[in-house]
Amino acid sequence: MRHMTFGRKSFLLGNEAADAVLKYAALLAQNHTADTVTLNAISSDGDEVQVTILLDTGGPILSQTTRSSQPEPDNSVAVSYMEAQTRQLTGFSVAVPDDASPIAAWHRDAADDELSGV
Repeated sequence: MRHMTFGRKSFLLGNEAADAVLKYAALLAQNHTADTVTLNAISSDGDEVQVTILLDTGGPILSQTTRSSQPEPDNSVAVSYMEAQTRQLTGFSVAVPDDASPIAAWHRDAADDELSGV
């Protein structure tokens, strides 16, 4: 769980959502654009709330760890949205095959062939 601060407001947000917000906000700033995102959060009073935040080049965001024992709010839809937008802004997504896949074996064999020629 993370304690997030936007301007003068703060709230608790799950780790995955907090990481996605920071990554997406940084990418939006690098691309000189903005977006709004609505998230489920826990207010400073302990209430379950929805927050809509403007992510742009001028909005400082602080993410701080916390020892809260409250369950993380579900933000799977918002996280999926931010991840999709991040992929769209970067122009690609990275897929890493597991070590047992035929593609991984092919890459290892190709690398071994290249190294043996040195």
